[in-house]
Amino acid sequence: MHEPMTRIEQATESTLAKVVARFAVPLLIAIIGWFTVTTLTHIQTEQGQQGKDIAQIKSDVRDVNTRLDAQVIRQVDSNTKSIEKLDDRVQTLERSVKTP
Repeated sequence: MHEPMTRIEQATESTLAKVVARFAVPLLIAIIGWFTVTTLTHIQTEQGQQGKDIAQIKSDVRDVNTRLDAQVIRQVDSNTKSIEKLDDRVQTLERSVKTP
């Protein structure tokens, strides 16, 4: 009696193995494939957005550099004019002191 049970168990396991091989494995592969594609698409979308953000930051930095350069040039020009005025004053004082 024990022997027929073993054959039934073997048949059940064999049928289960066939069902798993025919349905579960392809379904599992499809799920893994879908998850992989979805994840890669999400990563590509995020990288695209980060690329746009980086481009915007670069543009902003260029703008700040341009404004800073313009301000520095204005400041240097202003300082140069102030120095020239002081130099003129010093020269005027030197002339007045030398000529009694």
